[in-house]
Amino acid sequence: SDIDSKDIPENSIVLLDGYFQTEKYFESISDSLRKELNHCSFCSSESFASAVDSIHSKENPICVGIRRDNVSFCLSEEYYRKAFGVIDSVCSNKHYYIFTLDINWAKNMLNFLKDCTFIEPSEFPAYDLLLMKSCKHFIIPNSTYFWWGAWMGSDKNKIVIAPNNGWGNEFTIPSYWVKV
Repeated sequence: SDIDSKDIPENSIVLLDGYFQTEKYFESISDSLRKELNHCSFCSSESFASAVDSIHSKENPICVGIRRDNVSFCLSEEYYRKAFGVIDSVCSNKHYYIFTLDINWAKNMLNFLKDCTFIEPSEFPAYDLLLMKSCKHFIIPNSTYFWWGAWMGSDKNKIVIAPNNGWGNEFTIPSYWVKV
């Protein structure tokens, strides 16, 4: 059942369980939430700052998420080609940052792609998530992890391309994202 936040006593510890893949839950606090999600222990490290600087040095850095952990959610090369086509129609001077746990497979599938960097997964998923959100535009699979990386992206003119199906509900994809 729905719970109104006013029914929860102030300073209570609350465990929320579920998929929170719709900004409808937090639209009214989205700016402050983005700021809160930027705080991390490694954000001041030299290696993290260098990685973010490298991404920001590109005119149009694009995060590309490829999910291979569950074959039923693995998107086709056709999806990615269509998504690259959308990006190509609106962006020049692109550089793609490929985030995946299966780099060899992704390199094989994306062998046609120029100007790209394959990101080695770190041992800290939050590190990679914050690298993702440093990009300007996003091509994501149907994944909560990549959804949050794209949603956290702060560029006011960002383009987010997401698959049209395979999500938990009809409200998952914000109306300003492009469904392919």
